[in-house]
Amino acid sequence: MDKIASLRAALVAANPEFAEGRSPERLKVFVDQGRIVSRRTGKLGFQYRYAVRLFFEGYTQGPDLIMVPLLLWLRTHQPDLLLRYATEDENIRFAADILDDKSWDVAITFELQETVTVTAREDGSGWDVVHMPEPSPDDPLMDPSLDTPEGPVLLEELFFGGVRILPRDEDIEEP
Repeated sequence: MDKIASLRAALVAANPEFAEGRSPERLKVFVDQGRIVSRRTGKLGFQYRYAVRLFFEGYTQGPDLIMVPLLLWLRTHQPDLLLRYATEDENIRFAADILDDKSWDVAITFELQETVTVTAREDGSGWDVVHMPEPSPDDPLMDPSLDTPEGPVLLEELFFGGVRILPRDEDIEEP
């Protein structure tokens, strides 16, 4: 699960109090409710799906120094989490325990997914395992718009399996 190391590094970079030589043990990262999702298809691949629980022990900074780096990391590494509007109130959850007037414990929980492709080597010597990057939020496939650079796509014809189903031949008026 490559995302965990990347996430921890991003949070440490923004919060030097958790860096090596200081107090790295005060930032704990847990993986809970892990699942492997795979289907029997022509390709061998799977997805890790899991809940991440971040625990900041005795944190002495403001919450924005946690939340902003986390949101920036999610925009790149799990952009779909920020696009789940139907569940946006549940996507990222947190709790805090105020220890005193200078420190607090903070727990944050959210879901991550990692897609893994597994392909057989051409020479039959084994398998290549690749953790796939997330699609860029700038990728046209991530854009919910159905417009093209020339304008909106109109439903004039519809094809299914190479067969035109709209308009049907009987719907076309002859001149």
